[in-house]
Amino acid sequence: MNKNVRRSCIFVAIILFSFAFGFLFDKACAAVEMKKHPTDPAYTQYVMKYAEEYGTDPALILAVIKTASSFQNGLISDEGKIGYMQLNEQQFSFVRDSILKRSQEDVGLIYHPEKNIEYGVAYYSYLSAEYSNTEMTLAAYFAGPDTVARWAAESGLDKSGYVLERIPDAKINRMVKKTMKSCKIYEKILNKESLGHGKE
Repeated sequence: MNKNVRRSCIFVAIILFSFAFGFLFDKACAAVEMKKHPTDPAYTQYVMKYAEEYGTDPALILAVIKTASSFQNGLISDEGKIGYMQLNEQQFSFVRDSILKRSQEDVGLIYHPEKNIEYGVAYYSYLSAEYSNTEMTLAAYFAGPDTVARWAAESGLDKSGYVLERIPDAKINRMVKKTMKSCKIYEKILNKESLGHGKE
């Protein structure tokens, strides 16, 4: 084997190794992201159901849950926010009375996994009609619309012109950015699951 042929073989081997390594690395990264971003049927079925019913992105709702509660339905925060979607009783009552018009439903249903997700999705859908972009809708969801209105007023802007970079609360900024990042991952996961079901 002459030197040119040997060099060509080495070059091809390096290229093939690079492709194989890249493929395996991507697979490993995808597996890690899947582990960090679960899609348990116990709650995903409700997310898919109510995201469709209320016209929201299921990947975004999964990302909200990931950020807000890390999928712990029994979580009660120091601020009194409850369940998967981290709603407080006042927000639950607002959704019940003003959005869903179900005054007969008891506020104790906030602890029920399906109801918590339904009311959280309905609340997010309501907020999304009030704000000009996803980032500010998320900020209003996590911090409360009154807080966002105050921030906007202090900046001399109305809520339609308010932007994420002006949020003075570092925690809310981090939560919004984390949710947006997780949303992109959940979009890939849901798309992959959809393609998988299509092959069955």
